[in-house]
Amino acid sequence: MTTVHNLSTGETKSYTLAAQDAVVAAWEQSRGNHNTWTYQDSKAPITYGRRTVTADDWSTLLPTKGE
Repeated sequence: MTTVHNLSTGETKSYTLAAQDAVVAAWEQSRGNHNTWTYQDSKAPITYGRRTVTADDWSTLLPTKGE
């Protein structure tokens, strides 16, 4: 389970997806796109930190080794 947080609003969404895919899903859905089959072509502005993946204000922690 991956929980994605909107750092501006405090909203959270949970997905049974890998971290990057969950962030893309949250980003797309926040823009009204619920057509999950189109997410593979997403223009989400993905950025990686040391332990995070983000798209705009949507963010989640990356799994650590052993998780």
